[in-house]
Amino acid sequence: MRSDLAGLDDGSRTLTVDASVDGERYRVLADRRADGTLTVTALPMTDVDDTVARLVLFEVVGVVAVLAGLALVGWWVIRLGIRPVKDMTAAAADIAAGDLTVRVPESAGGTEAGELALALNAMLGRIESAVDERTRSEERLRRFVADASHELRTPITTIRGY
Repeated sequence: MRSDLAGLDDGSRTLTVDASVDGERYRVLADRRADGTLTVTALPMTDVDDTVARLVLFEVVGVVAVLAGLALVGWWVIRLGIRPVKDMTAAAADIAAGDLTVRVPESAGGTEAGELALALNAMLGRIESAVDERTRSEERLRRFVADASHELRTPITTIRGY
């Protein structure tokens, strides 16, 4: 008899013990009655241990599946958030190449990317109109210089002729 049960007074005690022969674990209920008799009931823990092992396996697989799902959702959300920035980068490269008619694609309103796209498009519109105005001003200046040159050539030619 185990020493754990030696000091058992009236009442009962539940223990988990290892078997010395087959290495199994048993759940033992020792009950000492008032008349001094000791009743010992033992059940093998094999089914409980197998169930706990399966539960741990399911939990590990479940945690791995949830983490993989969260990683995929996180990757998708990050890509979704970065797409407007990539579109703006492509548009900026086209603008840097000299095409001022390119506009940044507008993204969802109310987001920082959407507000940035609106601000950039407004700025590009102003820059394009300023460049067009400068081109028109240069053209007017060229015409003026050509007209002035023509107008001055006629009197100078006349003066030279005299």
